[in-house]
Amino acid sequence: GPIPEFGDLCSAKFHVPVTKAQELMIWVHRVTPEGQSENLPALLKVSSGTEIREFHVDGVRKQFILSLRDMVKKDSKGSARETDQLEIEVQLAANRGDDTQS
Repeated sequence: GPIPEFGDLCSAKFHVPVTKAQELMIWVHRVTPEGQSENLPALLKVSSGTEIREFHVDGVRKQFILSLRDMVKKDSKGSARETDQLEIEVQLAANRGDDTQS
């Protein structure tokens, strides 16, 4: 949804419940005043339990596909534990091509 004062946004955290999905698509972008989508470079920090992985999104590709196969812990039957969550932190790059510094 819309984020008020987007120019001041430095990072955002999302808590995603574990599902049976094997991939998660992440799209870091903003909508310009002209209504165009503009991809943004960012650092993604993905945490599952004590494991933290970092991914750099260059802002050139439209979406980033995160494989969940290695991130989600399995129970003894091979199923994802329903109580687990992924924490995804999106840190926007300092210079986003506009006049605003973050």
